[in-house]
Amino acid sequence: MQFSSCNVRLSPYIIQTVLGAVSVFGTLPALYFIEAWGRRKSLLLGASAQAVCTNRSCTLSVAVVGHTTLAPTGIPTSALTARNRAGSDVAIAFAVCQVFSFGTTWGPTPWVYLEESFPLRVRPKSIALGSATNWFWNFMLSFFSPRIVDRIGPMIMLVFGMLVFGYIYVYFAIPETKGLTLEEVDELYRSGILPWRSVGWRPSEKYHHEVHEKGASDSVEKS
Repeated sequence: MQFSSCNVRLSPYIIQTVLGAVSVFGTLPALYFIEAWGRRKSLLLGASAQAVCTNRSCTLSVAVVGHTTLAPTGIPTSALTARNRAGSDVAIAFAVCQVFSFGTTWGPTPWVYLEESFPLRVRPKSIALGSATNWFWNFMLSFFSPRIVDRIGPMIMLVFGMLVFGYIYVYFAIPETKGLTLEEVDELYRSGILPWRSVGWRPSEKYHHEVHEKGASDSVEKS
């Protein structure tokens, strides 16, 4: 998004500073929501919020509004019309809602889930691979976004509509790991339970007994 044609009272640098502050502030309630909602629900709600942002404004609307109302880059601020300013207000409001939603849900939650979702024998390598993949796609997005914006302008907002596929992926592929130990998460995956039925899942009494016996034998060996 080219913020140079957005709000005449705010420079692009101030807008970016505000968005950065909103992102940091959004991580504070995430500390509560990740445990209160659970990992799965947090990701589902986050995907919905980022794809829609508000009940009346979806990404398609914002893209069309921005495409049809924002002034071309380089137009003097004194030449901006009321229509241009209204369009810029919609674009900035969308950006703030999206950044806050991301900071509360999809920003921190995947990092928590990444550390909980792998067996101990492959956990370090899996976390390293997941982290590297995240930073690789962050780089690709940062590198290509300005070039895409130069070609299609505000229509880049349509990319957030792809979070609908993120919702579908989480619903069908991400089980709930809230309140489980690493050993219990391993049992969850081996149990074959469907992700959308995993909320409230607890390991069997047999599994608890095996873990207790293993822990006791390990203690005896160490002593």
